[in-house]
Amino acid sequence: MQGTTSDDGKSTLVAGQCRVLCRRGLKVVPFKPQNMALNSAVTVDGGEIDRAQAVQAEGCGLTSHTDMNPGLLKPNSDRGCQVIIHGKVVGNQEACAYHDYKKNSVWCGNGLMAAPLKLICGTVILPIWALLMQPIAR
Repeated sequence: MQGTTSDDGKSTLVAGQCRVLCRRGLKVVPFKPQNMALNSAVTVDGGEIDRAQAVQAEGCGLTSHTDMNPGLLKPNSDRGCQVIIHGKVVGNQEACAYHDYKKNSVWCGNGLMAAPLKLICGTVILPIWALLMQPIAR
């Protein structure tokens, strides 16, 4: 599911999509690699993920797990945030430091997402970034 802005209903639609697909017999898992939000939920493995992925997990009939949202950013200033990776607080970082940090980080899951025969549903703000990444015609 993609949209051009935050707060446009992508997560709500994915929660519904997860429920419908699950009721049709598909094995569905919600996923968002990185999210910035103040609202979080505690997972079955004791970590923290975005509340939207926790609700989507409920839609799938699953308990929430940190593999569903391995990167959570909780803003704490106009230039920085608390960084949570795989449900554990890494620390506070400003935007530039975080971009350097994530280039050298591995966010591999613990196998939940790799299980066979699963449909992975998620959200992304993509179209505007896709346009910005295109080379400028000369």
